[in-house]
This record gives sequence, structure tokens and C-alpha cells, in this order.
Amino acid sequence: MKWQNTEQYEWLQALSAHGLAWEFLRRNRAYRSAAANLGVTWPPDGSPPDETWSAGDQMSEAREWGLLLFETPDRDAREANIFWMPEFCPSVLPVVASQNVGHVSGRFLNLSRLRCRNVLIPGEDIQHLLCADQGRFLQLSVTGECLTRPVQVLANVLPMTPYSETRWRGFRRLNDLVCTETLRTKFYPPDLGARRLSRVLQALDGYLAGASQREVAIALFGAERVEADWRDPRNHLCDQVRRAIRRGRDLMNGGYLKLLR
Repeated sequence: MKWQNTEQYEWLQALSAHGLAWEFLRRNRAYRSAAANLGVTWPPDGSPPDETWSAGDQMSEAREWGLLLFETPDRDAREANIFWMPEFCPSVLPVVASQNVGHVSGRFLNLSRLRCRNVLIPGEDIQHLLCADQGRFLQLSVTGECLTRPVQVLANVLPMTPYSETRWRGFRRLNDLVCTETLRTKFYPPDLGARRLSRVLQALDGYLAGASQREVAIALFGAERVEADWRDPRNHLCDQVRRAIRRGRDLMNGGYLKLLR
């Protein structure tokens, strides 16, 4: 992505907090180094890299970053398989998978029929499922039956939590996924701050590329406005650029986890 081109950042304005947090994390040089040293990432189709791969190889190191698994920072939020730890991300929905639900009737979740990317981390006690499509994400923490075969998924509505609205949104998304077998855009509105944060990301990219604050300002506001206002004694334009860069650095260096809440 050429950081001077504002148009290349417009797609970020459609992202949820799930994707925006990843965009800041993947710019963190320490994370990029850790991911490169580990050398194990998910392919785009979600299949493990080789037959000897184990999720346990990554989990302990990834937790430092709020992730269940490392993902290559070279993939943006439209392609990345981002598994956030449920402790940091209230939108991760806990569900129970069952094939014996008695009188309960309904549709089955069949991974082979989904028309979106889906990645499954198997486990003896808990399975982690990520469904993703062009920056839309639904992450489930699943107990019960194995998801490699069709199952019904049940979720506890109670007890209510401080993140009840987030959980309700997750229930609606899961129900729609089971019914339509896709992640429909109407259930994944952009984060309220996405437009502002896309500008912060652009400013951060300029800073990381070694650009001056004036060069960042030209990319954000245009050369004509910078020429007119840059030396204004009130420093309004300079202050906006400084705040954007500072905000970007804070989010990149751990603040991205606050976006998830």
C-alpha cells in the first residue's frame, strides 16, 4: 500500500473493530519479527501448513499479542485469519455444538456448505472457528461435538454481561450464517470510528516510512491546504498530524486491544 495515496485506505472505513485492531497490530515491528521468526502461518484457505503442524506450537507465544495463533502480517484484514483471544474480544461467541438436541429443531451448521472462508482450530475441550469474508468476521468458541460434521449450535443468552449488546449482535450473525451460509454485509456495519482510524493508519504508515510531519500532512490534507496553513501560529494543522501519529503509535503498541472492547 502506497501510504501517500488516500484512496488506498478507503476500504478500511468498512471494517469492524475486529479488522481495525488487526491493521494496527500487523504494523507493529516486534510482532512482525516474532511472526517471521516463528515461520508458521495459516494459508489463505485455512488448511494447516503441513501434516506435522500443531496449534500448540503457536498458542503460547501468540497470547502475548492477544491472539490465539499468529497470522502473517503481510495479509490485510480482507484476507487474514485473525483469531483473537476471547478474554480480549467480547465478540467471540461461546456456543455448544450438538447432534442430539431432543425437541429443539432448526438448521445445522455445515462448514462444507459455507460460502465464506472458514478456519477451524481443533481441540479436545474447545474448538475455535473463524468465518471470514472481505473484512467481516465471526469467531466462535465451541464446546461439544466436533464441527467437522454438521451440527446444531446452541448459545446461552443468560447471564447477561457488560458486553450484552456485543453478544446479541453475535447471536444474530450466527443465526444468519446458519440460515444463509454466508456473512451478509448488513450484519457487519463498520466501526463508528473507522473513518477516523483509517486516517490514523495512513499517518502511522507515513511515520513508519520515515516521512516528515509536513509530508504526512500533504497526504492527509493536500498540498494546497498545507501550503496555506502549515505555518499558522495557532498550529492547528501541525497538531492534527502530531495527534494522528501519536494515536497510531499508541494503537499499534498495544492499544489495538482496547478497540476490541
